Amino acid sequence: MAQELTPEQKQKAVDWLQRKWTGSQACPVCGTNNWTVADHLVSPPITGVGGGTFLGGPSYPHVMLISNECGYVMMFNAIILGIVEKKEPGA
Repeated sequence: MAQELTPEQKQKAVDWLQRKWTGSQACPVCGTNNWTVADHLVSPPITGVGGGTFLGGPSYPHVMLISNECGYVMMFNAIILGIVEKKEPGA
């Protein structure tokens, strides 16, 4: 089972978004301003130059912000938000 974000991690994401999100916070699909930080981090798959997908290698963890009205999703890099510590190659 995947580990859920802690309330502190979710609050860190909310705090970051409140500081950085200076434009309209309306959903581009439904126009509402009713968002939820998802319970888990997600990582899009890494794709090679030839189009193959790599599993089990490096990842880019993201925090999902979900529109409560229509389900539209925005993703923000969890390292930039300070939720995940950046790991140096080979570490």
